Amino acid sequence: MNGAQQLARNVALMVLGGALGAGIALAGARELQIRFSEEGLLRYAQIVLRMGDNAAMETRRAALQFSSDNLPFCSDEELAAMRRFVYNAAFVKDLGREKDGYLYCTSGLGRLEKPAKLPVPTIAVLSPDLAIHANITPQDKLLLAPNSSGIVMVAEGVTAVVNPALLAQVDNPPMRATGLIYDREHQTVARAFGHSIPLPASEVLAQRPVKQDGIYYQPLCSSHFSVCVVAAESRHDMLTFHPGYFVSYLVTASLFSTVGGAVGDSDRGHRAAVLSPAALAGAPSAARGSPAAGDVRLSADRESAIGRDRGCGGAGALDR
Repeated sequence: MNGAQQLARNVALMVLGGALGAGIALAGARELQIRFSEEGLLRYAQIVLRMGDNAAMETRRAALQFSSDNLPFCSDEELAAMRRFVYNAAFVKDLGREKDGYLYCTSGLGRLEKPAKLPVPTIAVLSPDLAIHANITPQDKLLLAPNSSGIVMVAEGVTAVVNPALLAQVDNPPMRATGLIYDREHQTVARAFGHSIPLPASEVLAQRPVKQDGIYYQPLCSSHFSVCVVAAESRHDMLTFHPGYFVSYLVTASLFSTVGGAVGDSDRGHRAAVLSPAALAGAPSAARGSPAAGDVRLSADRESAIGRDRGCGGAGALDR
């Protein structure tokens, strides 16, 4: 093989190795990108769950405080205390007092002229420490704003309203979140805020990643409160180009291209060793003096060795 042919072969090997490396790198980089995105989705779900825990903690604190405040029921003093609580609260937007399923006063409206019947709760929950039994209606119409809905909790004679719009702002596109209230005893869930999801309660409570119709779902549930969240992101969005994806692609492509080049170099080195004069001189055909060996110029040492084998002194014996 002449030099031009060898060069062309080497170039072809390098191009083939680079193309193969790039293809493998693309698949590897996409898989890495999915893994990174799944980890990001899990961290996002953990953040949203902490917010849900904080909202539940605040409503629990309100129920415990005003169910045992030793103030006259719906008195001016109790209304003032509830208003102070709401003013300083991050999630609770209204507090009230109820008896026998009827609401008698709220921090926003004061004492009602006529007690209002509370809606039938969507779900009943019991706190893990058995301190509070709460009836919750996640999407109830609000007395303060009839055209709006909120999460209404009734526990220990105290009502608390959490504004779902506040929690719905946790969406971080392309990731989005759904908050749910779940009944530990009956293993059921009810959506409190966020987007509708196709997952049954069993998959939410299993808290394992779910892939469905091109969407990745990450459910998580609180160990302290009856709160679950589901974070979601589409596969398409997970694979959207960004610098991290590009860097991982380049690194992987370089790795496989280098390996391909090394294989080509190794192959060329092996062939060069086989075709070297020293290697060919040691071949059996040359030792036998076959016609094929005549095409190869033998080294002086090899010639001397052959001469000695024939009982002749040195390379000059070959000239005879």
